[in-house]
Amino acid sequence: MKNTTNAISNRLFHCPSCESTKVNTRLVKDDFQYGEGTEATLISVTLPLRICENCELSYFDEEAEEIRHSAVCKHLKILTPSEITAIRQRYGLSKVEFSNITRVGRISLGRWEAGALLQNAANDSLLFLMGFPENLDRLKERAIDHMKSDAQRKPTRKFRSLSNEQVSIAVRQSSNFSLYANCH
Repeated sequence: MKNTTNAISNRLFHCPSCESTKVNTRLVKDDFQYGEGTEATLISVTLPLRICENCELSYFDEEAEEIRHSAVCKHLKILTPSEITAIRQRYGLSKVEFSNITRVGRISLGRWEAGALLQNAANDSLLFLMGFPENLDRLKERAIDHMKSDAQRKPTRKFRSLSNEQVSIAVRQSSNFSLYANCH
């Protein structure tokens, strides 16, 4: 890691060790290896290094992690978390709504947007295509068609011990069921 002389201080930071707000930021060049063996590559980034004047602790925070993650995404030629979030937000959709339209799992979408997980190439292509409004419209129509056909389909009797009335009640209640809480 090589130090540069650039000092920046736009935000107020708290030292994780002593809680002091006398934290300066210095930009440093960081070269890190991504991958293993013959597939390994060296990626160079400039990271904000936080330095506490009070206890002299030097540390990288979540901003540095986001920069590294974005650099890996660029290397892999996949969308970054902020790009994924921007696509969804461009349409004013919650994660739940976007997941229902694209049929991508809500949990996976949340992990990709948070930078906790890298999406595979197929999902990245789907997300990229969602950046074009006409593709989102196509998937919305498809989702509506799926919901209509699901609603028209008669349930098959899997629990023969249930009466017809109990089956009807279960079918009505199933329309309100969600495996996950509907949090946005």
